[in-house]
Amino acid sequence: MKYRLAVFALFCTITLSAIAGEFQACLSCDLTSATIRLAKPKRITAGLAGKLTRVACDCGTDITFVQRTCTQCKVAGDGNCSDAADCKAICN
Repeated sequence: MKYRLAVFALFCTITLSAIAGEFQACLSCDLTSATIRLAKPKRITAGLAGKLTRVACDCGTDITFVQRTCTQCKVAGDGNCSDAADCKAICN
């Protein structure tokens, strides 16, 4: 399962000038491996969560990958992910 999550998280990218990090998600045990494997990113968002910036990649079907960082981030484009290359956030 760890391997699948790592590969899947690569669909959403975050560009950081100072630090790099990984997206994290807690997936329900009720999700089948086929559901996880077939999920595609639909939307990426960035916003404040307290003093941190929360970058979230929504893949639908109760799958959301999240990264929290101290840097300021904004979504590149409109946040809609027509393909994996469109799912980007840029952080300073």
